[in-house]
Amino acid sequence: MNRGFLPLSMSALAAALMFLLTNVPRTTAQNGKVMMPGFKFETVVTGLRYVTDIEWLPDNRVLMLTRAGEVNLYDENFNYQRKVLDISNRVCPNCSERGALSITLHPNFAQNGWLYLFWVHTNLVGNTCECEIWQVQNNINAPAARMSRFTFNGNVIDEGSELILFETTPVGRMHNGGDAAFGDDGYLYVTTGDGHYPTNPDNPSTNTNNLLGKLLRLTDTGLPVADNPYMGDPNSIRCNKRRLLMAGGKGTKCQEIFHLGLRNPFGLAKDPTVGHMRMMIQDIGSATWEEISLVEAGTGFPQKHFGWPDREGPCRLNQKASGQCIPDGRFEEPVHFYDRPGPEGQRGAAITAGTYIPAGVWPREYDGEYFYADMRRGRIYHMKYTPELECRGEGCGLQRSKYTPIPVIEDEDLSRTFPLGSPLRLRFGYPKNAMYMVGYDNGRLYRLTHTAEVNRDSVAIIGEHFFSIEGDGLTIEFEGSGSNDPDGDDLEYSWNFGDDEDSIAEGEVVAHTYTQAGTYMVTLTVNDGKGGQSTDSIEITVHQDHEELEEFPWEYGDACPDGYDACGVLEFCNQGSTFGYRVPTCDGTCIPGRAPVIRMEPGLKYKFTLNNVARDGTAPTNVHTHGLHIVGSGDADNVMREVSGGDCLDYTWDIPQDHPGGTYWYHSHIHEGSLEQVNGGAYGLLIIEDNTNLNDDIPDWASNELLLQVGANMEGQVRANGYPYEIFDIQPNEWYRLRVSTVDPMALPRDLTFTEACEVHKVASDGVWHSTVPGPPEKTFPMTGASRADFAIKCPFPETTGNILRDGLVIGIINAGSIEPNPYTMETWEPNRPPSMQGLLDAVVPDENKFSISIERESINLVSWNPFEPINTIAWNQVHEWEIGDSEGHPFHTHLYHMMVVTPGGCGAHKYGEFYDTISGPPCTVRFKTADIGQMFVMHCHVMTHGDAGAMAWVNVTGDGMPTNKVLAPEYACSYRDRLSCPPTESPTQSPTHSDPVLVLPEREFLRTNEVRISEPPGLYLHQQNDGELVLHKGNPGNSVMV
Repeated sequence: MNRGFLPLSMSALAAALMFLLTNVPRTTAQNGKVMMPGFKFETVVTGLRYVTDIEWLPDNRVLMLTRAGEVNLYDENFNYQRKVLDISNRVCPNCSERGALSITLHPNFAQNGWLYLFWVHTNLVGNTCECEIWQVQNNINAPAARMSRFTFNGNVIDEGSELILFETTPVGRMHNGGDAAFGDDGYLYVTTGDGHYPTNPDNPSTNTNNLLGKLLRLTDTGLPVADNPYMGDPNSIRCNKRRLLMAGGKGTKCQEIFHLGLRNPFGLAKDPTVGHMRMMIQDIGSATWEEISLVEAGTGFPQKHFGWPDREGPCRLNQKASGQCIPDGRFEEPVHFYDRPGPEGQRGAAITAGTYIPAGVWPREYDGEYFYADMRRGRIYHMKYTPELECRGEGCGLQRSKYTPIPVIEDEDLSRTFPLGSPLRLRFGYPKNAMYMVGYDNGRLYRLTHTAEVNRDSVAIIGEHFFSIEGDGLTIEFEGSGSNDPDGDDLEYSWNFGDDEDSIAEGEVVAHTYTQAGTYMVTLTVNDGKGGQSTDSIEITVHQDHEELEEFPWEYGDACPDGYDACGVLEFCNQGSTFGYRVPTCDGTCIPGRAPVIRMEPGLKYKFTLNNVARDGTAPTNVHTHGLHIVGSGDADNVMREVSGGDCLDYTWDIPQDHPGGTYWYHSHIHEGSLEQVNGGAYGLLIIEDNTNLNDDIPDWASNELLLQVGANMEGQVRANGYPYEIFDIQPNEWYRLRVSTVDPMALPRDLTFTEACEVHKVASDGVWHSTVPGPPEKTFPMTGASRADFAIKCPFPETTGNILRDGLVIGIINAGSIEPNPYTMETWEPNRPPSMQGLLDAVVPDENKFSISIERESINLVSWNPFEPINTIAWNQVHEWEIGDSEGHPFHTHLYHMMVVTPGGCGAHKYGEFYDTISGPPCTVRFKTADIGQMFVMHCHVMTHGDAGAMAWVNVTGDGMPTNKVLAPEYACSYRDRLSCPPTESPTQSPTHSDPVLVLPEREFLRTNEVRISEPPGLYLHQQNDGELVLHKGNPGNSVMV
């Protein structure tokens, strides 16, 4: 039976249908009477049209979501301002319980503007809204629930910014209830209903091959969280796209699932008063029980099953008799439940709304308490903890939970068709002491406050912290002056540094020295002296063993094939979700973000071999030289090629004689796998040495290098050269060239900031010297997660320390020692550029060489990635001018050619007349010359979720005289492993009855040409000789035995 949007009785049903058909909100007077002293309940808005959810922006403005799919903006006093989003043409608002159902803001909404909508999308074919299960269950295009992320720019929600986190199996008319909340772990939790499928063993709630009837746990971009229960299961898959209920079979495990066994979980509320993840789920029952379930860290991350459809509330399905209500260890018991019908104070029909009470907004006895409302009962309840009244299982005349529902507000007339206006949501908003209740059926918004004077808790905030090296320890200065008290009371500050019980201090600004490596939790407690206090904590990682980045060891001369100046082998490795690159090794280590630095020289031809030694043997990969001016076809920088686990792939990197010297990077570029592998750490620095063919007057300080590879992942971890922070020991008053590469799979714009101790000039972008060096000194430099920059840096004073910060997080410590003679000088320099980068500003560009680019999440120019079809064909050896649309959330990256910004005044952080390979910001006009090379010219959005989803394209560059690069049969060269002198890790098993050694062969790992590598012992090869004989050898044929 439907109990989400429609009432229970036939008369009520008729009234509801008449009401929905007329589509006019009720405006009749309807008040609630206060049942507990101290509370005030009032109507603040009338005339609303089927509001399903409400959210407050950081500036106290209000967003209201309607069932039809509109988001309306109100000021803090609830004066209507404008409609900011309308997706009603894509929403199914019909059939009882469908429509746009919830809206959720990202925790960092003030910075990124992200908000999330849970809604039911129309049929993909014909935009229709079929209702019945028999119409949808075998139709992959039928209406389905969708979770989307949009971006709000302050005035409007950009519909084109939609990122689809997931779509479910097609859904029926009811049980589509869904809500979402971000946990304290930073992940997005989403509840989904069972779609009104029958209550049999095939019900989606109890099966793991779909997303219905579940609690899902996702990153803010929709990826399954790494420690979700099914992530390590060999039968697990992502289920984020529409799929039929039994697609893949019941044995399939959806990686997005956190818990299962829900029916119609319309409400999800996070507890803001605890320091860990705790949430309540309001799950609407069938015909017998309503229930609230608890999700809490520490109660077990293996999946929980909340019981549906085997159980409802505390009992077996459709049962109330005590013998049918014995707890079942297979299922998670609800923390609170009530039957329908039941005692006057408890009965209800649809437990839709619930919220925790934040600390300090009402008298202290309400801190962390839970209030809920039933849509068809007409009351708001306080869920009061009374464990002495609990009665469960046999012998109980009535099953009772540990909580007693205490009415706080009650409709003046409980016989109304829509008592209390049908409470749909309870949310705290502005002011902070106000709880709001959405009356769905009467179009009203109510406010509940407490009239008692409250001493509000002060707010602890740990602000900037500054790192310095003191002897053998790391000294950190902490600052808490941003803490405040909402009542204006004076504050007392107490710090605990986490490394010792006695490690405490007092004051707004304190310093502490850590002498041991480790991870420490630093806690600031502020107290107003009247009982109001709060804490803030940050995690500090101290490490001491710094090693410089390893350099890739090229071989030269006779060690390489004919026609190559140098050659070398790099291994691609993994350990679970961690990926990396390494020089061939015997120890099997795989360290993310510490790949060897590859250095190359202009004018040389390199043979580069990538060996995929991924442990699971299934992760295909490749390598892309981000920013290099080399051909993207054949065996060169061709992202279409890939190598499976256990095989090698040869690349030819022919560096032009006039290639700009600069800072680049390399990374995995396997389509639909880039995000996983780069997020896991598969990236490294790549440097083209300064080109004396172009410039014979390169400044001497340019060779005085510091290297900083900054890598972030989607879990929020940031590493500098593989460490939490890098330490640079430099001479004071001496110029250095700091090469920085920033890697972030989401390519978000971040500020790189240098503290006051040093003078800093940006001298190059994306591998190309600026037109004038050094340029003006600055402290903060915006960079995307796909860009590089070279900086000239000097710290003038001896015995001082500077910090390098990425969005406020310390990633580098610069220690200036004692004064020594300074061999370097800084003078203005105007570097020469190669012919391919000259004359672009003055060029006359014909109309046929002008082109426009628009980037969306899954397409470029409305076309998703197609490796067989270019989006355009352009002429070789000519200047082209492109108009790049707004790329603020879609950083636009090109292979082969750097782009010169020709928009007057520049484009955001991109300067007029300078070159970049990635543009991120407002619309921008760029020029480039298709010189030297052509063929497949790839471009894509560098938000890797978008590139993997289809925001990638290519242009065919062609013309008379253009050199081409084709490879008919790619070479493989894994035989280099024979030259590794690795000690044996396991002795062969010998037969006691045979004079010759006999090796027991485990299952083969892979087959390549005439060779089979054996899994164990490592390094053994079964080789077929010319005479057909099979020989097992390790390292060389001299270590062989017959088999």
